[in-house]
Amino acid sequence: MATSLKIDDTLKSRVHHLASQRRRSPHWLMLEAIQQYVEREESRESFTSVRARAGAADQRPAGQARRLYLMWAVRRALTRLGLGNARRQSWVRVVGSGSS
Repeated sequence: MATSLKIDDTLKSRVHHLASQRRRSPHWLMLEAIQQYVEREESRESFTSVRARAGAADQRPAGQARRLYLMWAVRRALTRLGLGNARRQSWVRVVGSGSS
């Protein structure tokens, strides 16, 4: 699928400069940026649905909501790294055991 982006000259110059410093093509750099943005936004969307399923977030104390987010974020990161279930669970217990 071919897609074109119209960017101003200043941004184009910045992309070309950064691409040359990274020894990558400007195309690769823009693709990477878009991919990271989409993954981050999908991750936020996924977390929002996790919170909704877990119960209304506004009914939770701030510390509990923070721990829920940290547990979710650690699980996602460890899954991406390909670490096994047992290790993932031990990390989640450590993160979730702190006081708020």
